Amino acid sequence: MTEPLQQFDWKSSSYERPGDVWVCGKACDGMPCRLGPGADGECSVHSQCQPEQVGDRYRCTRSVLHGGKCADGPNPDGTCCQADESCQPRMSLLKRRKVAGAVCVSISLAICLITFSDSSPQTLLSPGAVTSAHAALEANCAACHVAGEAHSGLLSNAFLAHDSLADSEKCLHCHQDIGAAPLSPHSVDGNALTELTADAAANSNSSVVSRTLTAFIHSGPPDQTRSCATCHQEHHGRSFDLAKLSDQQCQTCHKAQFDDFAHGHPEFEHFPHATRPNIYFDHARHINAYFAANDLPSHIPDKKSLSACSTCHKPDAAGGMMLTVDFQHTCASCHESQIVDLPFPGVPFFAVTQVAEQPRTEPGEIPIYGHWPVTESSLREMPPLMSLLLRGGASGTSTLGITPELIWQCKQLLLKVRNVGETALTERLPEAHSLLHGPLAELGPLLVAVSTSWFPGLRDEMAAHMTNQPLPKSPDVATPEHQAMPPVRGWYISDADRTIRYRPVAHADPVLRRLLDYLVPLVGSETVPKELQELFTALANPSGSGEISRSGPLATGRCLSCHTTSTDDDGILRVNWNTKVPRDHVAFTSFRHEPHMQIEGANLCLTCHQILNDQQTPEFFRPEYFTRDDLGRWKPQPETSCPLSSGFDAIKQSHCASCHNESTASQTCLECHNYHVHSP
Repeated sequence: MTEPLQQFDWKSSSYERPGDVWVCGKACDGMPCRLGPGADGECSVHSQCQPEQVGDRYRCTRSVLHGGKCADGPNPDGTCCQADESCQPRMSLLKRRKVAGAVCVSISLAICLITFSDSSPQTLLSPGAVTSAHAALEANCAACHVAGEAHSGLLSNAFLAHDSLADSEKCLHCHQDIGAAPLSPHSVDGNALTELTADAAANSNSSVVSRTLTAFIHSGPPDQTRSCATCHQEHHGRSFDLAKLSDQQCQTCHKAQFDDFAHGHPEFEHFPHATRPNIYFDHARHINAYFAANDLPSHIPDKKSLSACSTCHKPDAAGGMMLTVDFQHTCASCHESQIVDLPFPGVPFFAVTQVAEQPRTEPGEIPIYGHWPVTESSLREMPPLMSLLLRGGASGTSTLGITPELIWQCKQLLLKVRNVGETALTERLPEAHSLLHGPLAELGPLLVAVSTSWFPGLRDEMAAHMTNQPLPKSPDVATPEHQAMPPVRGWYISDADRTIRYRPVAHADPVLRRLLDYLVPLVGSETVPKELQELFTALANPSGSGEISRSGPLATGRCLSCHTTSTDDDGILRVNWNTKVPRDHVAFTSFRHEPHMQIEGANLCLTCHQILNDQQTPEFFRPEYFTRDDLGRWKPQPETSCPLSSGFDAIKQSHCASCHNESTASQTCLECHNYHVHSP
């Protein structure tokens, strides 16, 4: 008869449960605990027995299998006198077999999936889908992760940490517009950021917002770097906003906090910033005085009323900036006549002026300077550019009057222009090569024309002069009885006063624009010939009054009556031709007009842009903007800190908070502030 494997009577053995998840740690020694482990794998026994109270006394209940009653008996408080913490339950053999089997099955299934699946191993190991912008790179882990490169071991990367900055370098292969220090805070070099922070904190002229937010910054080493993954976490799905940051992320550096934008955000001081605009335009004066005229809308295209801001302004394609409608649809009705100046003759570039030294000659005798047409011109001196050409580019001491010597130089230049064209001009003024080939390209052909019509015997006369032969008598050239206005605008020859002139064609006249672009960076320099300074003086005069030879008003276009000048990053003075130049950098703050234009309401712009009244409006055309040098010549004023009002009051923070609060629109940090600040 077969012997049983275990005796089940209470004196022979403890009852074992091999089918449970956990078994007693002492079972291998044949002395398992009396209670066995609990469901969580913890030993249920903390002493040799559990004393039993009989009356007012306790008696030991340790079984015979575990040594019988202890000699000392229970403690007075009823606890066993022999503590037992030595047992460590173990997973049962059955459970271990199940776990081993599950692991084997999982590995087998994984191998089968990798072997027979159409997907790549990288796809199978991916923690999740990437954003739609990175979807094309999803199957190429090495494009974004160093761990995905061929030389990188899969197992070593799974268990060993790697530098996240190395992955960030891969991000910069595509994202190249983050700036020179892309991994530094705000993409600004650490030293520059420290300097900006110190300047903002110390500068009493900086805004309250700048000083307050600067004080929030947690001090730290200027060379800190941040990996891209610190803020941009991938593998959260196609529609995940990878650029979104929480206020808590901003506050890891900006330690001091306020409740929200509506409660505690610093007040604005000069927003929009009180800097001189590219165009001189006073909104308060135009709206309160000029636009209020009842007959003004009749001069505006399509009979539009100027009471609405949208008449002159519209958002750009991106909806960020508000652009100004072109000149023809806004300003031309009032200001085009001032640009063209039809009653005025234009700027002279060549003139047959009166001779200062008139040597006496006998009747019929040829003057020593040969033929020089008689003219009733109001000019008493050669125009600046022509004087510079005659001097071969060297600035002279004076151009008052024209001497016989200058007359022969002028004839020699005219003859050479007739023979070789504009090369004769560039030889005498090589530094103005771009000027003579650009806006003044028409001057050469015009000089050829006048040399033929005004000096018909020029070739024979110059040949006699060069060989010291008697000068031939030149045919007379009739002098017009009166000044005739040119039939067309632009370059023209005026036979009435023997001049070659230019008058503006229209707004944005290409010749005047290119002339000013050439002259403005030069004016003020001691090495620039005074003739070019005088030419600029004529073109830049905001009143259009004459400056050349005291000739009276000229049609100069008056470009700098509206367009300001400023110094660029290279220190070169430029003319601001555009009403708004798109920023070439990303600032710390941003604002988009387009979403705000969707709010209903008449003249919605005036909700934030409040017009100053007449008492608040400062003087617009200040001396700082149009000044003269010691000789009375007009010069540009590039100073951008001059006090100039656009006619609007500063925007208040309360205006924005009326919508951006906890009950309406978003008021997160990134709603208005950019993290990456850079110049592309």
